[in-house]
Amino acid sequence: MPLAARKSPAMRINLRTKLLFFASLLALIPIALAGAVLIRMVENELKSSVNDELLRTTDNLAEQLDLTFADSWLSPLQLLRHTVDNPDLDARGKLAALSSISAVEDLVALQLNVDGVDKPVL
Repeated sequence: MPLAARKSPAMRINLRTKLLFFASLLALIPIALAGAVLIRMVENELKSSVNDELLRTTDNLAEQLDLTFADSWLSPLQLLRHTVDNPDLDARGKLAALSSISAVEDLVALQLNVDGVDKPVL
């Protein structure tokens, strides 16, 4: 028997095995596609969930900062502004009012812009 006429081991697979292999392959293709689609959907939902949680957290943080600003800083700063803007108060009174700003908690610096002066007063 010539070498070309001999069948390779892969060619000796019977019909039942071939059919089972291709049927399994055909069954796995839709499962793989469905799995890929489901993975993409789950990724999108997780991103959406994380974004929603991040948005809630930032909203809560912004609300807490607004409350802190409104409760502890806004009233003293408005009072100070009205005092400094008062034309009836002399320079010593305004300086005394500006010195009292150190009593406001968590206030680190205050910048004053004076008309006619190029640089702000810190």
